Amino acid sequence: TEASEGEQERHRASKSPWKPRHQRSTEAFEQDGSSVPSVATAEHSENRNASPSTPADRQWEENRRWLLDYRAVLEVSGGGSPPKQLLGLTAQAEAAAVPSGASWRSTARGDESVRSTARGDESCTPLRRRVSNEGIMSPSPTAYRAGLDICRTRADELKREVQSLLNKICPETVATIGEKMAEVTVDTAEELEQVIGLIFKKALSEPHYCETYADLVFCLKSAFPKFPDPDGGKKLTFKGILLNICQREFEALPSSMAPAQDDTSNLDMGEVEFMRKKRKDRVLANMKLIGHLFLRDLLSARVIGSVIQELTLVDRADMVPEEHIIECAVELIMSIGHTLESIPAGKQALQQVCGRLLDLKQQTKKDGRGLYSKRIQFAIQDFLDTRSAGWTKKVFGGVAKTKSEIRMDQERELLKQARGKDIIDGSQTIVSGQRPMYVTGAKSPCGTKSPA
Repeated sequence: TEASEGEQERHRASKSPWKPRHQRSTEAFEQDGSSVPSVATAEHSENRNASPSTPADRQWEENRRWLLDYRAVLEVSGGGSPPKQLLGLTAQAEAAAVPSGASWRSTARGDESVRSTARGDESCTPLRRRVSNEGIMSPSPTAYRAGLDICRTRADELKREVQSLLNKICPETVATIGEKMAEVTVDTAEELEQVIGLIFKKALSEPHYCETYADLVFCLKSAFPKFPDPDGGKKLTFKGILLNICQREFEALPSSMAPAQDDTSNLDMGEVEFMRKKRKDRVLANMKLIGHLFLRDLLSARVIGSVIQELTLVDRADMVPEEHIIECAVELIMSIGHTLESIPAGKQALQQVCGRLLDLKQQTKKDGRGLYSKRIQFAIQDFLDTRSAGWTKKVFGGVAKTKSEIRMDQERELLKQARGKDIIDGSQTIVSGQRPMYVTGAKSPCGTKSPA
């Protein structure tokens, strides 16, 4: 009957030394070997290459898997090493289950698991042996490896050292970065030019920090040695090489911001506009950097006067500069106007340029429209209004500041609010083109006395 068959099954289960999965514990493995049956029998060894189809084979396979799982749990959880008897049973189960050739288990576990078990690789845990290695990605030959000497040349090492310092620069850390940059070893004129080129490139890529990079240049102008000129001229200095790089960038000013036809053959309109904007941002950043170098006495007023006259074509009234050239001239003058006008040589050049810009703004085409777009006309008018106001203007978060300057701005805004001025637009009134205080007096941005 069904009842008698159920009783017989329970009777066999009660006599079996293997408990159900939810009742298994480590107690059986703390006893002697009589409480745990051997899992490697001759019958199973003969049929180990066959699929477990009989109930005895399935029971044997389940016992073997449980032994491996138990050993893996102990090793992964850090619960101590398994009992010696369990290790012996596990090795016995592995030897019975893994033949010298391929088996129905080796395919599931992967060929690597068979080889690691056959050679007794104890560094590979059972959990890892049961995971297939197929499809695992291997590192490429050019992958980053910690501790390897990637920089094989002196130029690569120098670039890596300087670039790592430039990536950390800000108005708050310019003094520290300047001191560390001055400790960089420079042995040749080529290495000095490489260092200056990295600073110049970084300044053009981050126009927001042009003033900070100009402070860094001021710190380093006498930090590096002089080198003989290969052509027999004056010795090459940090300041001279920097000005040569700025001059080459200025002379390479394109006549048009539109990319070349060959560069835009496979690009859409959005990509072409992006390339045009990048070129314009670069030339504007160069103008801004040149202006800040002038404010730190690294350029003379005579040189700056000739630059702005050349941009606006003061001596050639029959020609009309391009819009981006006018924009460059306005950007340069707005960054140096107050200081340039206080110098006699610069004041004369500035008066000529202002008259030229006013004349260009008022010129019209044959159809009655203005010679330049409204944006350029407004930029010229804004420049003229700023000069009339004593070079004072409002800025809205467009200047990089230190933490102390930000705190002072906050205190100033709170004071205005306490006096009843509820409208706070976040603007700040500055003098456009004013020299930094450390240039004329006290300390340089590197924390040392400013050289005379």
